[in-house]
Amino acid sequence: MIDYILKLFILLSLILVFLSILVLFIGLIFHYRKTLKKIFGMITNRPPKFADSFTSRSRKRVFDDSMIKSIGVAVTGSNKALNQDFCSHKYIESANVHIIAVADGVGSHKYAEVGSEFVVGKSVELLTDLVLRDPNSIDFGKLFEDIQNGLDEFIQENYSQKEELVEGACFGTTLLIGIDLPEKFIAAYIGNGSIFHISGYFANFPQSIYLPWNSVNMLNPHTVEQDGKEALYKIFTWKGIKPDYTPTVFQIMKNKDLPGEIFVVATDGVNSSDQLLPGKDDDGAIWIPSSKTTEYLYHYLKNFLLNKEIEHNQLMLEKSINEYLAELKDKKIMYDDTTLGVIITGNCLKYFEEKRIEI
Repeated sequence: MIDYILKLFILLSLILVFLSILVLFIGLIFHYRKTLKKIFGMITNRPPKFADSFTSRSRKRVFDDSMIKSIGVAVTGSNKALNQDFCSHKYIESANVHIIAVADGVGSHKYAEVGSEFVVGKSVELLTDLVLRDPNSIDFGKLFEDIQNGLDEFIQENYSQKEELVEGACFGTTLLIGIDLPEKFIAAYIGNGSIFHISGYFANFPQSIYLPWNSVNMLNPHTVEQDGKEALYKIFTWKGIKPDYTPTVFQIMKNKDLPGEIFVVATDGVNSSDQLLPGKDDDGAIWIPSSKTTEYLYHYLKNFLLNKEIEHNQLMLEKSINEYLAELKDKKIMYDDTTLGVIITGNCLKYFEEKRIEI
């Protein structure tokens, strides 16, 4: 009997010791779980998950874009006596919608500057009415057809009696439109240039990474290669035909759980992928270049959003973009008329208001 009790006591003691060791082991794993994750990640050569990065705190916050309204501007600059670009920005307060329109007059066309000014003004006029009716059911094919018809009527009334005009060779211009709605961004365009979709996280990159990888040019240019250069095959012009003015249209649904977005609509003076010709290094690797104008744009956007001395309003944004254009001109890297519209969403402004406090 005594032997049985002794054996039972020893067994229970061993079980108790095992459970104590197990509890201690689990406690150590829980306490050092982050260190163990990093070690495991190094061993398996896997990158750390986003939840462990410096941006994880903002991921937990869901912003309401209606609380802070988007701001937008459109600005143009040139180093030439005659600027053939034109732009416009309009905010429709009752619908909380921004409209951006930029146009690049074709340099080889007579009256190109007249064409760019007309299509920008006409597009904003027509879009204002369409947005007030129903911004979610806009027929962009018909919109661009109405702009072309309006251009033809304008030319007929004001220029046809003055001189002989050549069809398809005067008043030529591109047109890029951006519409910022509370839930989405819609773009419609003909020609080349750029329509950038930029994450609010673009300002988090260190200086060693020259360009943020979370900024994407969504515009697929309407150009083909001709004698080593880009040649437009879609533009507005005098008596243009339907294939020439039928636009490309796309939309981007906004994210509500990220730090907002920035949309930039620009002529090729800022950026256009058909002007960034790839090359090969000695090892045969293909390199696609960027442009100084784009690099400076990120710098000025970052300064506007992070600089505590700059208020987040339309007036100060316009001032910042004008300073950007002035520096391009001063540093002699403004090679063409340079025009851009910028829209910064309410979520992005909210994110950077909080980020300024943390700095």
